[in-house]
Amino acid sequence: MKSNNPDINNYHAIRHLSHAIEKYFEAYEFSNDNKKDIAYNPAQYAWKSITYDVAPEVFKSIPNEDVGHAQRYGSHLLKRIQEIRAIQKAVPPLQTVIEKAKEATKLNGVSSLNDAFPSIGWEVTPYTTGSMYCERMRGLWGGNYEVGIPVAWGKRVYDHGIDNVKAGDGMRFIMDAQERKLDRLNDIGIRAFSVVALKVKNKEAEFDNAWVMKYETSGDPVTAIQTEFSKCESLITRRIKDTVTKELMDF
Repeated sequence: MKSNNPDINNYHAIRHLSHAIEKYFEAYEFSNDNKKDIAYNPAQYAWKSITYDVAPEVFKSIPNEDVGHAQRYGSHLLKRIQEIRAIQKAVPPLQTVIEKAKEATKLNGVSSLNDAFPSIGWEVTPYTTGSMYCERMRGLWGGNYEVGIPVAWGKRVYDHGIDNVKAGDGMRFIMDAQERKLDRLNDIGIRAFSVVALKVKNKEAEFDNAWVMKYETSGDPVTAIQTEFSKCESLITRRIKDTVTKELMDF
């Protein structure tokens, strides 16, 4: 069960991530030099060529596509460990509620963005006053971006499990959301959110207004995102029917 104390949650996160990275090193037979190489710059390692001298021998004997997936997975594990440890070191003993919310928003926001768009580097700046933005970071290779989202992003978006939603043409990162209480939908288990969604195409980022709808199931939730309310409702209704039909057929 998730605690309300971020320090406790971070402790458990590091413990499980550390266990996962050890299993990863074991599975791909990493030497000590291999471990030093990935730890030196996890972000770069995710896209590094396997032709370098200290590449794990296993990487040289499996398909390039599998190597790419393996590198990105290992890179993500180490980045998360380093990010959480950095936050723990930087956090003062007594934080205000706003300071804690900012730290959580930054950590979870970067994680969600990396999951949605792994080929781009992301920075998140939470704000209490101002407006959201997405700007290319100057002087950095690869089209990295800085995203400004409200400090209440955790409560408005992340806690509802709608931080990343899959659209027909790719993933969307939800920058802000407001739940709309609609009896007609709520009575059948559908929740509706008015959102600002970020999309990336050809490493160009932009955001627009949209609707997200969510329906809980015994497995993964059913979600839909569209710029028009009626289209979003039609889409999630179809997806719910498809999910229910599949569950009945698999029963």
